[in-house]
Amino acid sequence: MTAEKAFVGFFQRGIQLSVVDGNLNFKAAEGVVTAKDIAVMKELKEDLIDVIMERDERAAIYQYEGNLSRFRAEQLACDDIVKILQTVRTK
Repeated sequence: MTAEKAFVGFFQRGIQLSVVDGNLNFKAAEGVVTAKDIAVMKELKEDLIDVIMERDERAAIYQYEGNLSRFRAEQLACDDIVKILQTVRTK
């Protein structure tokens, strides 16, 4: 599994990933995150951090250029990542 696919899967299940002081953090409703999810996060930590940094960069552009809330900008940035993966899969 790639970090991008893992990120999209987490996003679709409501698991919010973030990077704080170089550490990978997550937030989700109780019972959503499984032991397998934690194992995937540990295995793909560095690559997930790269994906999150890309998401944050895209979100900042959406927020600034589109005058959007941070929440909405992050949603759009995550949607972009999903679309990129779908395009890659169909080629």
